Amino acid sequence: MELVTQTTLQKIVNEYEERTALKFKPDERFYERIEINPKRFWQLVKGKKRPTYDEAVNLTKYFDLPLTDLF
Repeated sequence: MELVTQTTLQKIVNEYEERTALKFKPDERFYERIEINPKRFWQLVKGKKRPTYDEAVNLTKYFDLPLTDLF
């Protein structure tokens, strides 16, 4: 049996869905607001890349979390 671990950003997205009772479906406005393109965002979610400081700030502002939650 393979153990699947979630990245911190995956957990944040899941918690956002639970908190809002909405399925997270990012649109163009989302990407403009966080200043990250779709490809880069999903690389961050999947843990293939690490966010820069500015990306982390923008993500935590959007998800209304303290910056320390992303690191």
